Amino acid sequence: MDRTRKARSWAWPAARLLARCAVVAATAAMLVLLLALGAGGLLVVVVGLFGLAICAAGIWWSVARRGPVRLLGATISPWISASTAPTRLAASMP
Repeated sequence: MDRTRKARSWAWPAARLLARCAVVAATAAMLVLLLALGAGGLLVVVVGLFGLAICAAGIWWSVARRGPVRLLGATISPWISASTAPTRLAASMP
């Protein structure tokens, strides 16, 4: 039992550091996108986050529900991904 606690004691600070680095990297990626594209960058971020939220809801429905709601969730996810991609690509082009 003592050996397990020692293994966790060195792993937790490393995991926290990696999690913080991931948050910093994601924030930096969004800032670079916004600064590089200006107002178009904001549109790309908003449309991307909207599509991500709808896709996540569709995947959740297809996993957690049964019947027609599962089919609806499995149908929504790819359609939202396909419909938001051209908007994000058009907004990112100069």
